[in-house]
Amino acid sequence: MTEPVSGGRASDQAAVSGGPVAERMQALLSRAVEEQLSEQRATSAVLTEVRQQMAHMLEELSALTKLAGLADSTREALTAASASFRALPPLLPSSGEWTLVSARAPSYVTTPRSADLRSGGSGTVLDELIDRYAPEISVPTPTVLLQARRNLELRAALLQEFGGATAEQLAEMTGSRAKNPQHTLDNWRRAHKVVAVRYKGDQYVPGFMLTSEGTPDPRIQPVLAALAEQGATPWQAAVWWVLPRWQLDGGRAVDLLVGSRLTSDRDLQAKLLEIVHEARNYF
Repeated sequence: MTEPVSGGRASDQAAVSGGPVAERMQALLSRAVEEQLSEQRATSAVLTEVRQQMAHMLEELSALTKLAGLADSTREALTAASASFRALPPLLPSSGEWTLVSARAPSYVTTPRSADLRSGGSGTVLDELIDRYAPEISVPTPTVLLQARRNLELRAALLQEFGGATAEQLAEMTGSRAKNPQHTLDNWRRAHKVVAVRYKGDQYVPGFMLTSEGTPDPRIQPVLAALAEQGATPWQAAVWWVLPRWQLDGGRAVDLLVGSRLTSDRDLQAKLLEIVHEARNYF
């Protein structure tokens, strides 16, 4: 009769002694869950930073490819890739050892440490994440990017030196009362009287192509028509005037144009057309 009593006492003692152990295990599990959640939050912050940096790189690459004169399809692909990249949710990879942690039902999971993501100390974890989110793009060569930077500097210098006028500003200069000033500019462009170049979303007629009254200089029309016949774009036609020419002993066509307004050089058109035809296959 004493055995059940001692057995009962043993059970009671085990329960009493098991209470603190169970509480300690629960505390350890809760602490492990908190540490894992903290690691995941840090990892998410790093991923967000990586995504922002790549989105910024895409925007710069898209702008440079526009300046480099790539095809419209390539530019549209870059724009679509950038938009789709921004729309990606901040998800962790589903392969390997990545799983979600539940606070109610903790599980033993292993996630890469945030320090590893920053330093690359755990192999190629960061590289794999970047490669996962990287869109398909057409990567330009260094030569193309260098050409784009030089073209950008040349375009900015042209507008800073000679200025430019929008369709609305031309209407004010000429005193036009047309309801649609853009229509007048379009007619001038189609007749090769001027070119309208686009810069930062706006269209400008370079100042050296205009008279003091804001009308097209009639002497440049044959030159612009010849350049258009050779396939020159508006910016190419505008830049043609400000590039040094060996036929002018290193001078520029625009200097000859502006100088002739004072000297009344009747041979101006003939000289300029001669230069255009000598570089017939330039564009």
